[in-house]
Amino acid sequence: MDRLAAWIGRVTGWGAGFSLAAMAVVCALQVVCRYVLNAPLRWPEEVARLLLVWLTYLGAVSATESGMHVAIGVVHDRFSPRARWVADLAGDLIALLFSTALTAGGLAFLASMRGILLPALQIPLNVLCAAVPLTGALHVYLHGVAAIRRLRAGSGIPAAAG
Repeated sequence: MDRLAAWIGRVTGWGAGFSLAAMAVVCALQVVCRYVLNAPLRWPEEVARLLLVWLTYLGAVSATESGMHVAIGVVHDRFSPRARWVADLAGDLIALLFSTALTAGGLAFLASMRGILLPALQIPLNVLCAAVPLTGALHVYLHGVAAIRRLRAGSGIPAAAG
């Protein structure tokens, strides 16, 4: 499970990096064509939007796997170790529920977008929308693995002797 989670993190990180680099190239190309050559292209705006959506969702998966997601460290660090464990487990379970709902909603949305084409590129809008259920499913896996790992390890704090 850990190796697959690490692989998912690497692949999504590389995918997000590629999306960022490609978006920069596409935007620069549009600027050159529009202002230097005075011949704007129709497709770069759609490609940049597509890449931005994928960058966002892939980056979120990569950040989740590497533990770089948004957190309030000042508050979390003041918790006792047991309370920190409970908070981390609760966060994983809430994220698991949210990711499951995101995946299901994304699949329904994907089905409703069937047959719609992007105007300039003439490719299915589903290429853009597929980021939601795909990365939602990856989040379900990653948060599920994290929750199982926490439950197996326990809080790491011995129970008070009584």
